[in-house]
Amino acid sequence: MGQHQDSLANSSVIKQHVTLLIFSFLLFIIYSKGAAQDIQRQGFYSSVQPGVVWFKENETSNPASSFPLPYDPTYSRIALALDTQVGWAVTSNLILHGTLLLSIGESMDIASMSTTVDLAGGGATFYIPNNFFVTGNIGTSFANDRDCCAYTQFENGFSFQIKAGKEWMSNKKWGIGAAAEYGGYSTQYGYVDVTYKNTVKRFGFRILFTHY
Repeated sequence: MGQHQDSLANSSVIKQHVTLLIFSFLLFIIYSKGAAQDIQRQGFYSSVQPGVVWFKENETSNPASSFPLPYDPTYSRIALALDTQVGWAVTSNLILHGTLLLSIGESMDIASMSTTVDLAGGGATFYIPNNFFVTGNIGTSFANDRDCCAYTQFENGFSFQIKAGKEWMSNKKWGIGAAAEYGGYSTQYGYVDVTYKNTVKRFGFRILFTHY
């Protein structure tokens, strides 16, 4: 009963943050009146991108294990997300950057909040006319969302992310935007002589605060 109440409380907190993000974004669009001009991006670039993400997770074991997992091996969840990108404009339309993706939400096995590094790596963002853009990131994932199982030892896994969206420029140095995300990662851990692999698909929405 207590875990169920905690889960409802966690979901309520996430919904409140999502509502605030969307409301802030709409206010900015109204304020800027949508008057976006293409700019010549150059030099240092940084972007902070809060949002929300939906996970679809599936866990398998090799060899097949009779050890009972303390959670459903096929699991869906929602989490808050924060992407940080820092880099340099190679051309006016191409930016190379280091990338860190974090998510915080309900863990797989118990009704508690946990933070996961979904991707630590790098990528590129390419802009087309009217400030539309596409971003690709690849790197390493680190999972720590099974905190009831002290015996688990996680290994790093491959992670990727693709984003597409648009920016509205408030001036030549600052912009705000929105983007949709698709990505995924995999991690694994060992227990006795069994290897457990967790494969994750990720769908999300981001609000971008970018400085050039």
